[in-house]
Amino acid sequence: MDINDFHPIVLHTGKADHQANWNWHNVCSPFSRIYCVASGSGTVEIAGHTHTLTPGHLYLIPAFVRHTTSCTDRFVHHYIHVYEEGHVPTSLTDHYQLPFAVEASETDIHLFERLALLNPTMVLPESNPKGYDNRHTLAQSILHNKQRSEWLKMESRGIVLQLFSRFVAQATPQPLARDPRIHHAIAYIHTHLAEQTTITTLAHEACLSPEHFIRLFTQNIGYTPNQYINQKRIERAQLLLITTSQSVKEIALTMGYTDASYFVRAFKRITGLTPNKYRLTPQ
Repeated sequence: MDINDFHPIVLHTGKADHQANWNWHNVCSPFSRIYCVASGSGTVEIAGHTHTLTPGHLYLIPAFVRHTTSCTDRFVHHYIHVYEEGHVPTSLTDHYQLPFAVEASETDIHLFERLALLNPTMVLPESNPKGYDNRHTLAQSILHNKQRSEWLKMESRGIVLQLFSRFVAQATPQPLARDPRIHHAIAYIHTHLAEQTTITTLAHEACLSPEHFIRLFTQNIGYTPNQYINQKRIERAQLLLITTSQSVKEIALTMGYTDASYFVRAFKRITGLTPNKYRLTPQ
């Protein structure tokens, strides 16, 4: 991924002061969160592992990572919520295994303060994700970001890029596949998600027979090609459900599903919710 293709949009930024009330369960959002602790401590649980947040570090929770937060005493932290605009079919986390925590410097703290000073209207009105992590509020936040003056967008983006660079500096590159032929096929999938891509087409792109392609793809990725395509289509559909007013049928067609009923079944199988329920349920 070329860093020039990374287009972060600031949704919210500010400083939160909690008194044992940063307790939110099973949060899963279409945007990333970066924290910098000013005082006290809190915890974030991800995939059964509990991380403790303390002063002196930056913390990153990527988009669509389900997590639970808590604190038992006073906990003060700076926060930034960043939405990655989909100009390209893959995201930063598709290409890097980013660390959860990195050391923070005085410069980083000043960057958080500067970003909040530049964007006083982006302070969260409440800390409960149900109040801001929904389609209507997200759409408003994205629109608000785009309506700001150009110089303000430039400086804000520069700050966010600097903070993300701290994590990328310690990240492990993760190519989409070890085998370059499968890597090429995956790139094709990402740029043709809305099309009826067949195994024959993908095998041709990889210069392999269909049978050999399926075996090699599954060995590299852990999914069959069709399972992988469905997974990526549904991830993109999740973003559209939260950030647009398109109907379920329109989104199904946008993502290459000619049968809306099949799309609903596939969506529920992967997310546990129907598209309409997902759209209405705070994440």
